Amino acid sequence: MRREFLGIYQQLYTDYQRTETRPLQFPGLPGPPRQLVAEAMERARNEIKPRVVRPDAMLFLLVNANELVVKPLLHPEAPIPKVLPSAQAISDMIRDDTRTILKAAASGTARDGQLSAVDVMRAAVSVYNNLNVRAFDLWG
Repeated sequence: MRREFLGIYQQLYTDYQRTETRPLQFPGLPGPPRQLVAEAMERARNEIKPRVVRPDAMLFLLVNANELVVKPLLHPEAPIPKVLPSAQAISDMIRDDTRTILKAAASGTARDGQLSAVDVMRAAVSVYNNLNVRAFDLWG
């Protein structure tokens, strides 16, 4: 990756966390769903140190978790699950899945210890069957 893009991706990651295009409601959620996703991902990132997770990788994870998991689950027309998970349960699921993906990416990278969006994408494919999000049957 060209060095100039690191700061750009960091800014995009920060901006994406702050912007909610359509407010979604979830019982027990203290803030916007995107904030829950970002906080869960940051906890997961801190658990895999000393690896460096580049901003492009974090943006890739944040956008995909928010747009492909959280938004469909909170959509007004989404089927209501038999047991509605708590905000904490969703946060824990996202953290666990992010940690699973980041650990797989960290074990597969041969570069300088920095995990990129490409590393994360490859890792997500390799661990898909082990992700908690599969329980929601969103895309399987």
